[in-house]
Amino acid sequence: MISKYSQFEKLMINQHIYGLSLLIFLILSGHWAFNGNGLDDILKIIISISAFIICLNLATKVTLPSFVDSQIQLFGKESLAIYIIQFYLTNKIIVSNGIIGNNLFINLFLLIICAIPIAYIAILIHRIFEKSSFLDLLFFGKHK
Repeated sequence: MISKYSQFEKLMINQHIYGLSLLIFLILSGHWAFNGNGLDDILKIIISISAFIICLNLATKVTLPSFVDSQIQLFGKESLAIYIIQFYLTNKIIVSNGIIGNNLFINLFLLIICAIPIAYIAILIHRIFEKSSFLDLLFFGKHK
């Protein structure tokens, strides 16, 4: 989608913009609260834009091993299932066990550790639900 707008893409992959985004992300990510006020909402937007620019630059510059690339593509194809099912799984696994704390960096580390298995579990559940056209329609809105 971004490649349709070549000037915008060139701006996003500019080294100075990339460095500034990395710096902004690292500085601001520790200064917002989940249930904050309007300033926190603005910080979330700025952090999200910075994260997008960082991810775009990494995706265009880093060559991943074929296995990792295929798994990322699998997560992309199954993103709807992961998105829908992860709310239930994370609520049951993380929140009920009291893992969530106040330190955002520890939460990010725990999120990374938990996210990959949760994504695979969500994909497995989706593949089971796909076998029933009723369940696939009910949970994912897919018609066969």
